[in-house]
Amino acid sequence: MPPTTRLPLVAACLLSLVAPLALAAPDARASSAPELNLSTQPGPGNPLQVDRLDRDAPPPSPTVCVAESGDRYDDDCFDVSLAISATEPVTDVTVTVVEHRGLYVDPLVTTIDALETDRTQIVRYAVRARTTGLHTLTFEVSAPGTEPRRVGLPYVWRAGGAPIPGEDSLAGRMYAANGFDSYDCTATAECDFRTAQRVVFVDDERAGRALASNGKVGCGTGQSCSPYHHDEASGLVQVGDATIGRVTRQAAFFGGERYTRLVDPRPGLRLDGLWQYGASVDEGRGVVEQRLRLRDSGRFRLRYAVDTTRYGRPGVGATYSRSLRGTYRIGRHGRLTLLDARREVSRVATLAVVATPTGRPRAARRGVWLDLAINPPTGRSFVDGNKLIPLPIG
Repeated sequence: MPPTTRLPLVAACLLSLVAPLALAAPDARASSAPELNLSTQPGPGNPLQVDRLDRDAPPPSPTVCVAESGDRYDDDCFDVSLAISATEPVTDVTVTVVEHRGLYVDPLVTTIDALETDRTQIVRYAVRARTTGLHTLTFEVSAPGTEPRRVGLPYVWRAGGAPIPGEDSLAGRMYAANGFDSYDCTATAECDFRTAQRVVFVDDERAGRALASNGKVGCGTGQSCSPYHHDEASGLVQVGDATIGRVTRQAAFFGGERYTRLVDPRPGLRLDGLWQYGASVDEGRGVVEQRLRLRDSGRFRLRYAVDTTRYGRPGVGATYSRSLRGTYRIGRHGRLTLLDARREVSRVATLAVVATPTGRPRAARRGVWLDLAINPPTGRSFVDGNKLIPLPIG
Protein backbone atom coordinates (compact mmCIF):
# COMPACT_ATOMS: atom_id res chain seq x y z
CA MET A 1 0.00 0.00 0.00
CA PRO A 2 1.46 3.44 -0.90
CA PRO A 3 2.56 5.69 1.98
CA THR A 4 0.03 8.35 0.97
CA THR A 5 -2.79 5.98 1.90
CA ARG A 6 -1.38 5.00 5.34
CA LEU A 7 -1.15 8.46 6.89
CA PRO A 8 -4.90 9.08 7.11
CA LEU A 9 -5.36 5.68 8.72
CA VAL A 10 -2.72 6.39 11.38
CA ALA A 11 -4.20 9.82 12.07
CA ALA A 12 -7.63 8.30 12.42
CA CYS A 13 -6.36 5.76 14.92
CA LEU A 14 -4.67 8.48 16.97
CA LEU A 15 -7.82 10.56 16.97
CA SER A 16 -9.86 7.57 18.10
CA LEU A 17 -7.59 7.22 21.16
CA VAL A 18 -7.29 10.91 22.03
CA ALA A 19 -10.93 11.89 21.59
CA PRO A 20 -12.33 9.72 24.45
CA LEU A 21 -9.64 11.03 26.79
CA ALA A 22 -10.51 14.60 25.88
CA LEU A 23 -14.17 13.94 26.52
CA ALA A 24 -13.51 12.22 29.86
CA ALA A 25 -11.24 14.92 31.24
CA PRO A 26 -13.97 17.44 32.18
CA ASP A 27 -15.91 14.71 34.06
CA ALA A 28 -12.82 13.83 36.12
CA ARG A 29 -12.45 17.46 37.16
CA ALA A 30 -16.16 18.00 37.85
CA SER A 31 -17.11 18.71 41.46
CA SER A 32 -19.35 16.29 43.31
CA ALA A 33 -22.98 17.11 43.99
CA PRO A 34 -23.81 18.91 47.26
CA GLU A 35 -24.50 16.62 50.20
CA LEU A 36 -27.01 17.26 52.96
CA ASN A 37 -26.03 16.64 56.58
CA LEU A 38 -28.72 15.99 59.20
CA SER A 39 -28.73 15.59 62.96
CA THR A 40 -31.45 15.60 65.60
CA GLN A 41 -31.76 16.62 69.21
CA PRO A 42 -32.36 14.32 71.00
CA GLY A 43 -30.20 11.92 69.03
CA PRO A 44 -31.65 8.79 67.40
CA GLY A 45 -30.35 6.53 70.17
CA ASN A 46 -31.89 8.57 72.99
CA PRO A 47 -35.55 7.73 73.65
CA LEU A 48 -37.94 10.66 73.53
CA GLN A 49 -40.82 10.59 75.98
CA VAL A 50 -43.80 12.73 74.92
CA ASP A 51 -47.16 13.64 76.37
CA ARG A 52 -50.64 12.73 75.19
CA LEU A 53 -52.20 14.95 72.53
CA ASP A 54 -54.78 17.21 74.10
CA ARG A 55 -57.30 17.83 71.33
CA ASP A 56 -58.79 20.78 73.18
CA ALA A 57 -55.39 22.46 73.64
CA PRO A 58 -52.75 21.12 71.22
CA PRO A 59 -49.21 22.47 71.72
CA PRO A 60 -48.45 25.75 69.93
CA SER A 61 -46.30 25.58 66.84
CA PRO A 62 -42.60 26.23 67.59
CA THR A 63 -42.62 28.87 64.83
CA VAL A 64 -45.03 31.07 66.79
CA CYS A 65 -44.64 29.83 70.35
CA VAL A 66 -43.25 32.18 72.98
CA ALA A 67 -42.13 30.40 76.13
CA GLU A 68 -43.07 31.52 79.62
CA SER A 69 -39.50 32.75 79.99
CA GLY A 70 -40.04 35.09 77.04
CA ASP A 71 -37.58 33.16 74.87
CA ARG A 72 -39.37 31.70 71.86
CA TYR A 73 -36.67 29.04 71.57
CA ASP A 74 -36.96 27.80 75.12
CA ASP A 75 -37.54 24.08 75.63
CA ASP A 76 -41.25 24.42 76.36
CA CYS A 77 -41.79 25.55 72.76
CA PHE A 78 -40.51 22.41 71.07
CA ASP A 79 -39.66 18.77 71.68
CA VAL A 80 -37.37 17.92 68.74
CA SER A 81 -34.93 19.98 66.70
CA LEU A 82 -33.51 19.02 63.30
CA ALA A 83 -30.18 20.57 62.24
CA ILE A 84 -29.54 20.79 58.47
CA SER A 85 -26.33 21.79 56.67
CA ALA A 86 -24.84 21.21 53.22
CA THR A 87 -21.39 20.83 51.71
CA GLU A 88 -22.28 23.34 48.96
CA PRO A 89 -24.91 26.11 48.76
CA VAL A 90 -28.37 24.76 47.89
CA THR A 91 -31.76 26.36 47.36
CA ASP A 92 -35.41 25.33 47.62
CA VAL A 93 -34.89 22.89 50.50
CA THR A 94 -37.95 20.92 51.58
CA VAL A 95 -38.19 19.26 54.99
CA THR A 96 -40.96 16.69 55.31
CA VAL A 97 -42.13 14.48 58.17
CA VAL A 98 -42.51 11.20 56.28
CA GLU A 99 -43.26 8.85 59.18
CA HIS A 100 -45.29 9.78 62.24
CA ARG A 101 -47.93 7.10 62.73
CA GLY A 102 -49.69 7.65 66.05
CA LEU A 103 -47.98 11.02 66.53
CA TYR A 104 -49.03 14.64 66.25
CA VAL A 105 -46.16 16.65 64.73
CA ASP A 106 -46.08 20.35 63.92
CA PRO A 107 -44.94 21.40 61.34
CA LEU A 108 -45.27 18.52 58.86
CA VAL A 109 -43.63 20.38 55.94
CA THR A 110 -41.07 23.18 56.07
CA THR A 111 -39.36 25.01 53.19
CA ILE A 112 -35.99 26.75 53.32
CA ASP A 113 -35.21 29.24 50.54
CA ALA A 114 -31.43 28.90 50.68
CA LEU A 115 -28.90 26.96 52.69
CA GLU A 116 -25.34 28.29 52.81
CA THR A 117 -22.30 26.22 53.66
CA ASP A 118 -21.32 28.37 56.64
CA ARG A 119 -24.70 28.12 58.37
CA THR A 120 -26.74 25.38 59.98
CA GLN A 121 -30.49 25.70 59.67
CA ILE A 122 -32.55 24.53 62.66
CA VAL A 123 -36.14 23.33 62.28
CA ARG A 124 -38.04 22.75 65.52
CA TYR A 125 -41.03 20.53 66.14
CA ALA A 126 -43.78 20.07 68.70
CA VAL A 127 -44.51 16.37 69.18
CA ARG A 128 -47.35 14.66 71.02
CA ALA A 129 -48.63 11.08 70.89
CA ARG A 130 -52.15 10.07 69.95
CA THR A 131 -51.61 6.50 71.17
CA THR A 132 -49.56 4.88 73.91
CA GLY A 133 -46.35 2.91 73.43
CA LEU A 134 -43.47 3.25 70.99
CA HIS A 135 -43.59 5.26 67.77
CA THR A 136 -41.14 6.20 65.00
CA LEU A 137 -40.59 9.74 63.77
CA THR A 138 -38.71 10.18 60.46
CA PHE A 139 -37.69 13.33 58.58
CA GLU A 140 -36.69 13.64 54.91
CA VAL A 141 -34.77 16.61 53.50
CA SER A 142 -34.50 17.19 49.76
CA ALA A 143 -33.24 19.91 47.40
CA PRO A 144 -32.63 20.12 43.63
CA GLY A 145 -29.30 18.59 42.68
CA THR A 146 -28.89 16.62 45.93
CA GLU A 147 -29.70 13.13 47.10
CA PRO A 148 -32.60 13.18 49.59
CA ARG A 149 -31.54 12.34 53.12
CA ARG A 150 -33.51 10.82 55.98
CA VAL A 151 -32.99 10.75 59.72
CA GLY A 152 -35.28 9.26 62.31
CA LEU A 153 -36.09 8.94 65.98
CA PRO A 154 -37.06 5.28 66.41
CA TYR A 155 -37.96 5.49 70.11
CA VAL A 156 -40.71 8.05 70.62
CA TRP A 157 -42.73 6.82 73.58
CA ARG A 158 -45.89 7.74 75.42
CA ALA A 159 -46.55 6.19 78.81
CA GLY A 160 -49.48 3.89 79.32
CA GLY A 161 -50.62 0.62 77.85
CA ALA A 162 -48.56 -2.56 77.79
CA PRO A 163 -44.86 -2.32 78.77
CA ILE A 164 -42.24 -2.52 76.07
CA PRO A 165 -41.36 -6.10 75.03
CA GLY A 166 -38.26 -7.61 76.59
CA GLU A 167 -37.38 -9.62 79.67
CA ASP A 168 -33.56 -9.42 79.51
CA SER A 169 -31.81 -8.89 82.83
CA LEU A 170 -29.80 -5.87 83.98
CA ALA A 171 -29.29 -7.25 87.49
CA GLY A 172 -26.41 -5.55 89.30
CA ARG A 173 -26.11 -2.62 86.91
CA MET A 174 -25.95 0.88 88.41
CA TYR A 175 -26.01 4.30 86.71
CA ALA A 176 -25.99 7.89 87.98
CA ALA A 177 -26.38 11.43 86.64
CA ASN A 178 -26.89 14.95 87.90
CA GLY A 179 -30.53 16.01 87.84
CA PHE A 180 -32.70 18.79 89.19
CA ASP A 181 -35.34 18.65 91.90
CA SER A 182 -38.00 21.33 91.40
CA TYR A 183 -40.60 22.53 93.86
CA ASP A 184 -42.57 25.69 94.58
CA CYS A 185 -40.79 27.83 97.10
CA THR A 186 -42.98 30.91 96.67
CA ALA A 187 -46.34 31.62 95.16
CA THR A 188 -44.73 32.97 91.99
CA ALA A 189 -41.43 31.14 91.57
CA GLU A 190 -40.20 27.58 91.23
CA CYS A 191 -36.94 26.55 92.85
CA ASP A 192 -34.41 24.12 91.45
CA PHE A 193 -31.86 22.16 93.44
CA ARG A 194 -29.44 19.93 91.61
CA THR A 195 -29.59 16.40 92.99
CA ALA A 196 -28.05 13.05 92.27
CA GLN A 197 -30.17 10.67 90.23
CA ARG A 198 -29.14 7.05 90.62
CA VAL A 199 -30.78 3.98 89.12
CA VAL A 200 -29.91 0.52 90.44
CA PHE A 201 -31.18 -2.68 88.84
CA VAL A 202 -31.60 -4.82 91.93
CA ASP A 203 -32.39 -8.14 90.27
CA ASP A 204 -33.93 -9.56 87.11
CA GLU A 205 -37.22 -7.74 87.63
CA ARG A 206 -36.86 -4.71 89.92
CA ALA A 207 -35.06 -1.37 89.84
CA GLY A 208 -34.72 1.27 92.56
CA ARG A 209 -32.70 4.26 93.68
CA ALA A 210 -29.82 4.29 96.14
CA LEU A 211 -29.94 6.21 99.41
CA ALA A 212 -27.11 8.56 100.27
CA SER A 213 -26.92 7.16 103.80
CA ASN A 214 -25.70 3.70 102.86
CA GLY A 215 -26.08 3.15 99.11
CA LYS A 216 -28.22 0.08 99.58
CA VAL A 217 -31.42 -0.30 97.64
CA GLY A 218 -34.14 -2.02 99.59
CA CYS A 219 -37.47 -2.77 98.00
CA GLY A 220 -39.38 -2.58 101.24
CA THR A 221 -40.38 0.12 103.70
CA GLY A 222 -38.78 3.49 103.05
CA GLN A 223 -37.62 2.65 99.55
CA SER A 224 -39.76 1.73 96.62
CA CYS A 225 -38.74 -0.37 93.66
CA SER A 226 -40.41 -0.60 90.29
CA PRO A 227 -40.57 -3.45 87.80
CA TYR A 228 -38.49 -2.98 84.67
CA HIS A 229 -38.49 -4.44 81.17
CA HIS A 230 -35.34 -4.52 79.07
CA ASP A 231 -34.69 -5.52 75.46
CA GLU A 232 -30.99 -6.23 75.00
CA ALA A 233 -31.12 -6.02 71.19
CA SER A 234 -32.31 -2.41 71.11
CA GLY A 235 -31.05 -1.42 74.56
CA LEU A 236 -34.47 -0.07 75.55
CA VAL A 237 -35.50 -0.27 79.18
CA GLN A 238 -38.76 0.73 80.83
CA VAL A 239 -38.80 1.37 84.57
CA GLY A 240 -42.26 1.36 86.10
CA ASP A 241 -45.11 2.79 84.10
CA ALA A 242 -43.71 6.20 83.25
CA THR A 243 -39.96 6.06 82.59
CA ILE A 244 -38.21 4.85 79.46
CA GLY A 245 -34.51 4.86 78.64
CA ARG A 246 -31.78 3.11 76.75
CA VAL A 247 -28.79 1.22 78.10
CA THR A 248 -25.43 0.71 76.43
CA ARG A 249 -22.36 -1.05 77.76
CA GLN A 250 -20.91 2.15 79.17
CA ALA A 251 -23.86 4.42 79.94
CA ALA A 252 -27.62 4.77 80.18
CA PHE A 253 -29.88 7.52 78.87
CA PHE A 254 -33.00 8.69 80.68
CA GLY A 255 -34.91 11.90 80.03
CA GLY A 256 -32.24 13.24 77.70
CA GLU A 257 -29.51 12.84 80.35
CA ARG A 258 -26.48 10.60 80.16
CA TYR A 259 -26.08 8.33 83.19
CA THR A 260 -22.56 7.09 83.98
CA ARG A 261 -22.07 3.39 84.67
CA LEU A 262 -20.93 2.75 88.25
CA VAL A 263 -19.99 -0.21 90.42
CA ASP A 264 -19.78 -0.59 94.18
CA PRO A 265 -16.29 -0.82 95.66
CA ARG A 266 -15.68 -4.02 97.56
CA PRO A 267 -16.00 -3.75 101.36
CA GLY A 268 -12.73 -2.89 103.09
CA LEU A 269 -11.14 -1.51 99.91
CA ARG A 270 -8.45 1.14 100.34
CA LEU A 271 -8.04 3.64 97.52
CA ASP A 272 -5.13 5.99 96.90
CA GLY A 273 -5.93 9.03 94.79
CA LEU A 274 -7.26 12.55 94.45
CA TRP A 275 -10.61 13.33 92.83
CA GLN A 276 -12.44 16.61 92.29
CA TYR A 277 -15.70 18.07 91.01
CA GLY A 278 -16.40 21.72 90.30
CA ALA A 279 -19.69 23.06 88.92
CA SER A 280 -20.08 25.94 86.52
CA VAL A 281 -22.24 28.89 87.53
CA ASP A 282 -25.26 27.50 85.67
CA GLU A 283 -24.97 24.17 87.49
CA GLY A 284 -25.24 25.61 90.98
CA ARG A 285 -27.80 25.23 93.71
CA GLY A 286 -26.53 22.04 95.25
CA VAL A 287 -23.11 20.61 95.99
CA VAL A 288 -21.01 22.80 93.71
CA GLU A 289 -17.57 21.60 94.76
CA GLN A 290 -16.12 18.33 96.03
CA ARG A 291 -12.47 17.46 96.53
CA LEU A 292 -11.68 14.04 97.97
CA ARG A 293 -8.27 12.63 98.90
CA LEU A 294 -8.13 8.98 99.92
CA ARG A 295 -4.96 7.19 100.98
CA ASP A 296 -4.27 3.48 101.15
CA SER A 297 -3.30 4.07 104.79
CA GLY A 298 -6.99 4.70 105.56
CA ARG A 299 -6.68 8.48 105.87
CA PHE A 300 -8.88 10.98 103.99
CA ARG A 301 -9.45 14.68 103.35
CA LEU A 302 -12.79 16.00 102.07
CA ARG A 303 -13.80 19.53 101.19
CA TYR A 304 -17.19 20.40 99.74
CA ALA A 305 -19.14 23.56 99.05
CA VAL A 306 -22.92 23.88 98.94
CA ASP A 307 -25.10 26.50 97.29
CA THR A 308 -28.62 26.45 98.76
CA THR A 309 -29.73 29.82 97.39
CA ARG A 310 -33.39 29.75 96.39
CA TYR A 311 -34.77 31.55 93.40
CA GLY A 312 -37.28 34.21 94.32
CA ARG A 313 -36.16 34.34 97.94
CA PRO A 314 -32.66 35.86 98.03
CA GLY A 315 -32.82 36.27 101.79
CA VAL A 316 -33.19 32.54 102.38
CA GLY A 317 -30.44 30.01 101.90
CA ALA A 318 -26.67 30.27 102.02
CA THR A 319 -23.49 29.22 100.31
CA TYR A 320 -21.07 27.51 102.64
CA SER A 321 -18.22 24.99 102.68
CA ARG A 322 -17.07 22.21 104.97
CA SER A 323 -13.72 20.50 105.45
CA LEU A 324 -13.11 17.13 107.10
CA ARG A 325 -10.06 14.96 107.61
CA GLY A 326 -9.44 11.73 109.43
CA THR A 327 -9.97 8.05 108.70
CA TYR A 328 -12.36 6.33 106.30
CA ARG A 329 -13.91 2.93 105.91
CA ILE A 330 -15.72 1.46 102.90
CA GLY A 331 -18.54 -0.91 103.74
CA ARG A 332 -21.12 -2.84 101.78
CA HIS A 333 -23.01 -1.17 98.93
CA GLY A 334 -20.51 1.68 98.85
CA ARG A 335 -21.25 2.91 102.35
CA LEU A 336 -18.45 5.36 103.15
CA THR A 337 -17.88 6.21 106.80
CA LEU A 338 -15.75 9.31 107.44
CA LEU A 339 -14.47 9.94 110.96
CA ASP A 340 -12.93 13.29 111.86
CA ALA A 341 -11.69 12.53 115.37
CA ARG A 342 -10.19 16.00 115.75
CA ARG A 343 -13.59 17.64 115.34
CA GLU A 344 -15.54 14.66 116.72
CA VAL A 345 -17.54 14.53 113.50
CA SER A 346 -18.67 11.37 111.76
CA ARG A 347 -20.24 11.44 108.29
CA VAL A 348 -21.75 8.68 106.20
CA ALA A 349 -21.79 9.01 102.43
CA THR A 350 -22.04 6.74 99.41
CA LEU A 351 -19.06 6.06 97.19
CA ALA A 352 -19.22 4.37 93.79
CA VAL A 353 -16.51 3.82 91.21
CA VAL A 354 -16.85 4.73 87.53
CA ALA A 355 -16.71 1.53 85.50
CA THR A 356 -15.41 0.43 82.12
CA PRO A 357 -17.88 -0.88 79.50
CA THR A 358 -17.31 -4.38 80.88
CA GLY A 359 -18.14 -3.29 84.43
CA ARG A 360 -14.61 -3.15 85.84
CA PRO A 361 -13.96 -0.41 88.44
CA ARG A 362 -11.41 2.18 87.32
CA ALA A 363 -11.23 4.85 90.03
CA ALA A 364 -7.70 5.96 89.14
CA ARG A 365 -8.48 6.55 85.45
CA ARG A 366 -12.22 7.20 85.23
CA GLY A 367 -13.13 8.67 88.60
CA VAL A 368 -15.60 8.10 91.43
CA TRP A 369 -19.11 9.20 92.35
CA LEU A 370 -19.72 10.67 95.80
CA ASP A 371 -23.23 11.22 97.22
CA LEU A 372 -23.71 13.41 100.28
CA ALA A 373 -26.75 14.06 102.49
CA ILE A 374 -26.91 17.83 102.99
CA ASN A 375 -28.58 19.53 105.94
CA PRO A 376 -28.37 23.28 105.17
CA PRO A 377 -28.66 25.87 107.96
CA THR A 378 -31.94 27.03 106.39
CA GLY A 379 -34.19 25.28 103.94
CA ARG A 380 -34.98 21.64 103.49
CA SER A 381 -32.49 18.78 103.46
CA PHE A 382 -31.56 17.13 100.17
CA VAL A 383 -29.23 14.58 98.65
CA ASP A 384 -26.70 15.52 96.02
CA GLY A 385 -23.81 13.79 94.34
CA ASN A 386 -21.36 14.26 91.51
CA LYS A 387 -18.85 12.47 89.38
CA LEU A 388 -15.35 13.36 90.58
CA ILE A 389 -12.58 13.16 88.02
CA PRO A 390 -9.07 11.96 88.96
CA LEU A 391 -6.33 14.52 89.44
CA PRO A 392 -2.55 14.01 89.63
CA ILE A 393 -1.24 13.89 93.18
CA GLY A 394 1.33 16.64 93.64
